[in-house]
Amino acid sequence: MSAINQVQYQRFQEAEQQRFARKMQELRQEHSREHQGRIRDHEQRLTQIDREYETKFSTKESQLERKLIEMRKNHQRVLEEERTRLSQERENLKAAHEDQVAQMRNNHEIRVTEINDSHQRTLDQARERFMKEKLKWEA
Repeated sequence: MSAINQVQYQRFQEAEQQRFARKMQELRQEHSREHQGRIRDHEQRLTQIDREYETKFSTKESQLERKLIEMRKNHQRVLEEERTRLSQERENLKAAHEDQVAQMRNNHEIRVTEINDSHQRTLDQARERFMKEKLKWEA
């Protein structure tokens, strides 16, 4: 090969290397832009998913809070109703007990009166017999 051909060959090789380097640089830049675009798209999608999740979470949380408040109100209402019912039941039981005690006292008084009357009759009869016997012996 002659020196001219060799110089031409070197220039051709340098030109090819430069063209290849430019092409590689363009491809790197294009891929970098594409990669950055995908990163941006994915980050936006992640941000959107995060917002949707936060929205759903806060919605669910507020729904559960409302349900909890409603359940507490219902529980409080039922508790008050039960307290009222138990208080009324206690008063009814007290009244029934007092009625039973009064009835027992009345029955007891009647029984005591009957026993006293029976005792008095027995004493009267014994006195009469005693007097008859006394009259018998005195006569």
